[in-house]
Amino acid sequence: MPVRDHSQLLAWLDREPVDAAGEAADAVRRALARPATAEATVAVAPHGSTICYVAGPDGGRRRALEFDRRGNLLAAIRWRPEALDRAWVRIPDRSWLEIQPGVTADAPWGASSDRLLHAGRPGGPATALTVFEALDYLRLERIPVLAEPGRVPPGGGTAVLNLLAALAADRGVPALTYRGPYPGEHLFLSLLESFRYAPADVPDPLAALAAGTLVWEPAPHERLFAGDACVHLRGRVEKVVWRGRTYYRPDWQGVGRHAPRRVRDEAGGVRCSLWALGEVIEDHLVLAPDGEVLEAREPR
Repeated sequence: MPVRDHSQLLAWLDREPVDAAGEAADAVRRALARPATAEATVAVAPHGSTICYVAGPDGGRRRALEFDRRGNLLAAIRWRPEALDRAWVRIPDRSWLEIQPGVTADAPWGASSDRLLHAGRPGGPATALTVFEALDYLRLERIPVLAEPGRVPPGGGTAVLNLLAALAADRGVPALTYRGPYPGEHLFLSLLESFRYAPADVPDPLAALAAGTLVWEPAPHERLFAGDACVHLRGRVEKVVWRGRTYYRPDWQGVGRHAPRRVRDEAGGVRCSLWALGEVIEDHLVLAPDGEVLEAREPR
């Protein structure tokens, strides 16, 4: 979706911590000043997220900055001519995960690794968490193996997977594969939030994941920070993180997801509820269909 008025975006660029993207942030500002380049620099996703791109040496576009429709910075990406330099992605508690490519050759899978760190802001001091398989972020082919998932803050793994899905979609990558260990239910459900599995008619997709016959088509969600809620949108409100609690849709690409906190539609809106024995115990959040929080009720 094209953008016609860039004054609001320029205000976000001045307000949010975009300096971590380095020259990319200045390149976006320069491009917005020229109508001929502004159109190719900015895109607006269906739920209002704004993505800023910079031109690469190959003539293609590279994702540099991502904002939700309220102007909250969601991702900042810094590139070298032929590779990723650094990337930061925001997680539900509003802190950040940082990706540092190619930092070590000492990896459990016998190849180089990228490092994942936790930071308070892009470019700020960061604490190393774990490593994962090194990737070529301009030519993504696979979903990496993460060495220590338990060290990643809640929502962090999903945020990184969603960034990978978005980068793959930008480059027109049709599907990624996962060939690593631990192809279990937790990984499967995490991948469902940012990808679609194929073939879609496979009778047992979890078994197909374990067998290595499933591929994953990029289908990134959009995120919205509305008050103290982080809302995931992909055609609908799919997931909400609110005050450390996570609410899920019960249906994901035909797969039933059982959870004690549920996202459901009711009376033209969306409710986040405590759920048990097939019924609502109490509603905690009421949202508009576009993800804006209308009412928050303190859980009893």
